[in-house]
Amino acid sequence: MNRVFVSFLLIVSFISFPAPASNPESASHPRMIVLYMPVHRSVGQLWLDSTGHLRGVRVHLLQVLNRNLKPLGIKLCYRITRQGELPIGRCIDELAQNRYQAYLGLGISPERKKKGILYSRVPLYTVPNVLWMLKKNAFPYKGLSSLKGKRIGTVCGKPILIQPKFEKMLTLDRSAMTPAINVNKLLHGRLDAIVDPLSSTGTVVLQMGVENRIEFCLTCLPASKAFIGYSPAVPESVRTQIDRILERLGTSGEIQNIMFSKLLDKLRKDLINGEN
Repeated sequence: MNRVFVSFLLIVSFISFPAPASNPESASHPRMIVLYMPVHRSVGQLWLDSTGHLRGVRVHLLQVLNRNLKPLGIKLCYRITRQGELPIGRCIDELAQNRYQAYLGLGISPERKKKGILYSRVPLYTVPNVLWMLKKNAFPYKGLSSLKGKRIGTVCGKPILIQPKFEKMLTLDRSAMTPAINVNKLLHGRLDAIVDPLSSTGTVVLQMGVENRIEFCLTCLPASKAFIGYSPAVPESVRTQIDRILERLGTSGEIQNIMFSKLLDKLRKDLINGEN
């Protein structure tokens, strides 16, 4: 009986997603599956501008994905509500409750899995995790052992460094809610270093105009992998089809080219001098 009820809920959920029949884009797919996504401000990657329009590299990724998903009758779409940008915790909770069906660029964490969040089998993209230091207090980095005794800042809720082997070795400060808070802590000597993706803290460093005071090490840690997160109600068949597209785009290098040409190349140019 329970299985029948769950199946019924899945059917009802996805019947509610078709695009209107009058939409010319969906004429050949009258039962187009639309997976709606919440908007969460991701530094350097996604935000709402003053006019209420979405900006950032993830908008470009979405365009590429939808172009490739269209023949399959699948579409990913941001739903902008009156609340605008939502906190990440609310995004995850509403994704778990099927108020949204997908999230573009989500890191994997045990807590999210416990809530029922599903993930694409193939990463959407990878972003380098780097070590940020004040130039005047920079220390040589030769692996994680170089960070022993240092106070290392990470952003609250980010899965990065949430691993037992790191926990035993490092003194971590996860109290910062945003990369900007960590950068200010670093500038005022309350942190010895920051570990964060090049895209997030790098964007903040550029916005604050302190690139001449801060430097980073590109070889600090393995790259972060960002996946497409799904509501538990999204059928495996849909996720499998999207995975195939991600595999194709990964092989062609199209997604990574977007990430680097739109975002990371600019950061590298502005933050790394010549031989660095």
